[in-house]
Amino acid sequence: MRILGVVLALIGVLLVLMIWKNLTVPKTTGLSRGMLHPCPKSPNCVQSCMISDPEHAIAPLPYRSDQTLVQIEGFIKKTYIATVMEKTETYMHVVVTTPLCRFRDDLEFLVIKEKGEVCVRSASRVGYGDGGVNRARIEKIRKYLETLSI
Repeated sequence: MRILGVVLALIGVLLVLMIWKNLTVPKTTGLSRGMLHPCPKSPNCVQSCMISDPEHAIAPLPYRSDQTLVQIEGFIKKTYIATVMEKTETYMHVVVTTPLCRFRDDLEFLVIKEKGEVCVRSASRVGYGDGGVNRARIEKIRKYLETLSI
């Protein structure tokens, strides 16, 4: 009986920690020296600015006009449960919430006009792996942008 109590207490603590992490905006969001933060070692993140990290690497999105971030925002809001946390002319941070478990993922976009690209970072707040969800989400956005006329 005592072991069951200890196990239930540990499960409760783990559940509280998971909920807290899910509700807290990570310190790795935002810009660091004008760029997006690198991904953590866990495989639940993709990022296009740090090409030296092949496990997390993904191609940047195309930048075609000053409307690119607006188009990305519109698609995300139409497709996902999403909240824009911060948006400037060249940077956007969006939190996407999964419908079933209410897990939150942080998506960041940084426009690099000189290169004609939008650097992206998509990371899960909770868990070690993500089953490829972050990579698939960025590729879905890429396909949407490809359907738009310039």
